[in-house]
Amino acid sequence: MLIALRAVGVKPGDEVITSNFSFFASAGVIARLGARPVLVDIEPDTYNIDPKLVEAVLTPRTKAIVPVHLFGQLADMDPIMEIARRRASE
Repeated sequence: MLIALRAVGVKPGDEVITSNFSFFASAGVIARLGARPVLVDIEPDTYNIDPKLVEAVLTPRTKAIVPVHLFGQLADMDPIMEIARRRASE
């Protein structure tokens, strides 16, 4: 994750959205880069990040979204990717 976040240019002061239900390394690697982890709540049936809540926490400082896939269930990537595409085109 460290290399991936560096590759997309995450720097001190940036924000990275991730799940609040994950191993501490998800937020730890974000903090290690000097960025701020922005924790988003989960869907109660999958325990994965709730895409409906992601857009609400976007700010001008948001640099990346790091969904976490848990218990063999993938996060709902279609709406997350749509949010990311819209944001990238702004």
